[in-house]
Parts: sequence; C-alpha cells; structure tokens
Amino acid sequence: RHFVLLSAFCCRRPLLKLQKAKLKFEDRLHEQNDMTYSIVRPTAFFKSVSGQYESIMDGNSYVLFGDGAVTYCNPIAETDLATYMCDSAIDEKQWGRILNVGGP
Repeated sequence: RHFVLLSAFCCRRPLLKLQKAKLKFEDRLHEQNDMTYSIVRPTAFFKSVSGQYESIMDGNSYVLFGDGAVTYCNPIAETDLATYMCDSAIDEKQWGRILNVGGP
C-alpha cells in the first residue's frame, strides 16, 4: 500500500493551524511503517492566482507583504499536480520523501 499526501508548500514555515495540522500528519506518516508514502507540497494553483489577478483587474485591492519576495510563487496547474502525485506513487525513488513541486 502507498499513501500520497497532498500537503502545501507553505508548510515549510507554518503560521496557520491548518499548516501545523498538515505538518503533524506528515510527522505521523514518517513515524509509521505500515505503508509507503509520498508527501507532495505544491505551490499555489494557477486557478487561485488567476482569480486574484482578475479581482485586481476589476479594481479590488490586494495586500502585498513587504517587497513581494516572501509571497513569490511558481503556480502549478491542477492537472500537472495530479500527474505528479500519481507518478510519485509508482516511482520508488519518491517514496518516503517530501516533494516540493511548482509549475513550469
């Protein structure tokens, strides 16, 4: 059996309860020996980023922290992420690892 966990890139430096809960789940996967696993941490989705862009273009405000370097991301398409997750389940070199993944 193999388990693929969809986590989040932002869990590297958790601030929110959801991020901390994801890390706790990751830790539990590391501790168990009943199945192999891959932990996939994607960046933001193109869909989310494009929604923010459309909102800005409609005249709505957007909060930018600092100079933008902290919030920089490399968005990924949902289909690309799905393919990556499936591949991580069959590629034994990806098992037992945290896999950070972004878009093109």
